[in-house]
Amino acid sequence: MKPLLILATAICCFGQAVLDPAKLLQPPTDSWPTYNGDYSGRRFSPLKKINQSNVNGLTLAWVRRTVVTGRQGGGGNAAAVIKGTPIVINGVMYYTVPDHAWAIDARTGREIWHYEWPSKGGWHIGNRGAAAWNDTIYFETPDCNLVALDMANGKERWRIVEDLRQSVQFTTANLMDPAETRQHGIFDVIFCRNVLIYFDDASRRLAAENLFACLAPGGFICLGHTESMSRISPLFEVRHFADAIVYQRPRGGVHG
Repeated sequence: MKPLLILATAICCFGQAVLDPAKLLQPPTDSWPTYNGDYSGRRFSPLKKINQSNVNGLTLAWVRRTVVTGRQGGGGNAAAVIKGTPIVINGVMYYTVPDHAWAIDARTGREIWHYEWPSKGGWHIGNRGAAAWNDTIYFETPDCNLVALDMANGKERWRIVEDLRQSVQFTTANLMDPAETRQHGIFDVIFCRNVLIYFDDASRRLAAENLFACLAPGGFICLGHTESMSRISPLFEVRHFADAIVYQRPRGGVHG
């Protein structure tokens, strides 16, 4: 099995603590607490100490080899491959591969804890990383479980109960085909994040019409940060909430 290398430059390590929720609303400076850095989704840091004039002076700070064994299931490579952005909170880096999560000292690469999920199979193509809230780390497993870990020691706090997990169904739907989309039923909420951005204008409009037909009157559709239904279709009403914009099918008849 070929080991995986992680290369990083040294950054300050302030010790483990909880994630301050306010950090999620601020441009990332001393932490990188989400996949995109903050809720803006820009993946941008305002730090300026390292720039075009001195970046060539960076040198290797540490190397960490990530090796996993005994993995079950199919898909992907035999070696551990990191396919998600590590998050950094209070000087500790959290990263994942299928069935595994680690916390390491971002200054030295020293392992703080390692959690291994007892896999029951699933496709081990990759894992999109960890998420954090307060003092808990969350990650998904290839066999369709959501796991919550103690940020300080990596001990499992809870997992999705089996009855709820079994109620989740995975299928495919061609958003261009109204008959295929409608056969899945009528929904109160549809999450369609970062999908329509890959369609051309005509295809977006058709997909929006098909999604509209799948919503119950008064139902909501949630798009990605860079997507706007107002520029795609007049069928939906815009609803503004404190931290989000969603789109609603009018309760009485077709809007527009």
